[in-house]
Amino acid sequence: MNVVYSIQEDDAGLWRISQVQDVAPPTTLGEAITQARQLGREEHARNGTPVSVEMVAPDCQITLAQYVEPAADGDSGNEGNHAGK
Repeated sequence: MNVVYSIQEDDAGLWRISQVQDVAPPTTLGEAITQARQLGREEHARNGTPVSVEMVAPDCQITLAQYVEPAADGDSGNEGNHAGK
């Protein structure tokens, strides 16, 4: 099972982090990305479950981070900007 945290802009121009429902209060895009990546790292470290952080746009989804397996240095997963699905 893969856990996905989505970041999506609301009607007020703020950004929401959700995993089925909102998991954090609306905020700026930069802060939403930071918070969602932190939530993803924590979820993966806690359960070992693969986690993705995605930004949802009207015409695409952009993967911002993926936490799949522990890295050799002890950091969980791989972060980075990747083309959306």
